[in-house]
Amino acid sequence: MTATVTHTIAAIAPGHRPTAAETRDFESSVYAAARSYPSHRGGGILGHVGAVMPAAQYLAIPNTAAWIDPVPPVQPLVIPPQTTAALTAVMVRQHTADLEEFSSSVATMNTLRSLILDNIDNTLIGHLRDRLLNFASVHPRDMLQHLIATYAAVTADELEANAAALRAPWDPSQPIEGLWARQTELQLFSMGHDDISWNTVVRTTVGILEAMGTYPETIREWRMRAPVQHTWANLMLAFNHADQEFRRQATVSTQHYANVARAGRPTPAPIPGDPDFPHYCFTHGVTWAADHIGTSCAHPCEGHQAAATFTNMMGGNNTIRRKPGQPAHPPAQRRNNNNNNNNRRRNPPGPAPGPPAPP
Repeated sequence: MTATVTHTIAAIAPGHRPTAAETRDFESSVYAAARSYPSHRGGGILGHVGAVMPAAQYLAIPNTAAWIDPVPPVQPLVIPPQTTAALTAVMVRQHTADLEEFSSSVATMNTLRSLILDNIDNTLIGHLRDRLLNFASVHPRDMLQHLIATYAAVTADELEANAAALRAPWDPSQPIEGLWARQTELQLFSMGHDDISWNTVVRTTVGILEAMGTYPETIREWRMRAPVQHTWANLMLAFNHADQEFRRQATVSTQHYANVARAGRPTPAPIPGDPDFPHYCFTHGVTWAADHIGTSCAHPCEGHQAAATFTNMMGGNNTIRRKPGQPAHPPAQRRNNNNNNNNRRRNPPGPAPGPPAPP
């Protein structure tokens, strides 16, 4: 019995010319679907991938062999005269197995053909259509390879966009595994065109993680490592552990605040001073949210000190921002500029060096 396809096809939306990225995603998803239909041919490890992938590309995959499409066995089976009963039984079993394999292969190709046609605008391969049989006589390999040859060429604009996406910031509230997946996809997209090396991926990703400000201790430890240890696998391992600890601390802080609320205790008191003065958070500095202090911070940094206050910051963030919606005060800005000018007047730069004295 033919296996059930368990993969989702990355459909190409109708009404526009597919991009290289869309075409390559579609190609990969079709190969994944073909992989789910088992076959002993082509090395027996990739299902029917060899039936839809170009021969040279398929043979470049380790542990594969040349794919040969099954052919229909002769019907009916002819048993030569004087054939022994034992040999006849062997011939019948082999003929039955060949017929079953061929029928299964035809069913698999029909399924893959339907998957392709159901997930693209059929005008993209309209020239392959037969007047009588429509697309029934077109091999799925021919459909797929036409799409790749026509639409998978990567443009300079797409390569630039791919490189820019590699440097894009990451939201620390999202699982860090998403960052690994994004960077991997972007590196794979560059292969064979304007290759982005894994060393570049590592350096760029470290910069993203550092800009997040979420894992300062792990960043420092990473910078101390020998360059030979700066691999993609090591990066994921180190920061997976850091992210687990970061989220554990966030859970502890959130749970603590929930416990306080359940116990009927009042919300955290403002820091000492003016009643309108904001709360303080070790990670984020002075805040204007009544429920955001060190013990209730949802995204604490590594080494977060929940007990820190405005009067005892414990080495935490000393940022004080204006209230939301409050405009900057121009006189204050001018006063700051005047102070800077006064400092320059009190400490003027030294005279420009003149020509050297004559000997």
